Amino acid sequence: MGSEVLRPESQDEAQTFQHAMSNLSAIEAAESGASNIATAPKLAEQLRLESARSPFTSSGQLTPQAIQDSRMIIPNSQIGNARVPAGYNKYSTPTFQSPSGDFQIHYYMNPKNGKVIYDLDYKVKLNK
Repeated sequence: MGSEVLRPESQDEAQTFQHAMSNLSAIEAAESGASNIATAPKLAEQLRLESARSPFTSSGQLTPQAIQDSRMIIPNSQIGNARVPAGYNKYSTPTFQSPSGDFQIHYYMNPKNGKVIYDLDYKVKLNK
């Protein structure tokens, strides 16, 4: 038994077949779009979680990339906290996203040796 090829017997049948195939493609595209719409919030949430985790190592310290991308926000001479050692400036990371809102991390670092103080005013600041 061989495979049969069905051929339309008239131009009307050919047009009907093409129309049916177009409808099938449209239905498949709509179903795919509905699936994408349904999963979009989950994907957005996943991306926010990944962004929220990205500046931290598994031990809770900043990654080298987060430190490298940070900017100084207060030089040591203007810091009012007497517990901050000489040579340490206050820094802020770029903004990261999280399910709770966008945030930055503030910390003190000595720019000469790259040492970060993690036990003094190391905090996450939610953007307003």
